[in-house]
Amino acid sequence: SAVAALAGGANRLGVADIGEALALRRAGIDAPILAWLHAPGASFTDAVAHGIELGISSLDQLAAAAAAASAARPALVQLKVETGLGRNGLAPGDLPTVFAEAARLERIGKLRVVGIFSHLSNTSDADDRAALARFHEALALAARLGLTPALTHIAASHAALALPDARLGCVRLGIAMYGLSPFADRTSADLG
Repeated sequence: SAVAALAGGANRLGVADIGEALALRRAGIDAPILAWLHAPGASFTDAVAHGIELGISSLDQLAAAAAAASAARPALVQLKVETGLGRNGLAPGDLPTVFAEAARLERIGKLRVVGIFSHLSNTSDADDRAALARFHEALALAARLGLTPALTHIAASHAALALPDARLGCVRLGIAMYGLSPFADRTSADLG
């Protein structure tokens, strides 16, 4: 599916974990790859060595990513912000500390903040819009603390189709990439 996605126009990939990302590298895929779920205490050494972007959901993960960097290769990270879904993101109260530390580590060459992202719950339009507003607040805070990532993303299949305001710099297509509908009340045929 990764080869098909790239052939179809995707310019970057996302996977659940580092093992999947390394398998894509071994298969010859050199496109940017984000791996965003990590077991507690996971080593980031191989990911950094292979240019895999790491989803970061805690100050400890940020420190581990920086520790895996070398003088020749900074860690590539994307900071995951919790906006209401409750699935492994940086808690709102931790954002000032983590963003400031990420900016410091970026200034000294230990890492590069490639992106900031989050997930929507897709439980209701109102909930998604509230989460999107919280995400924009987090992006403003990041900018005030010196972070200017190239990528911001919050929309997966559901929001990419139903909430255009959430598309931002990129979208993460999941189920829709396989031709399936992300909606309970609309089929794939309904979506064309």
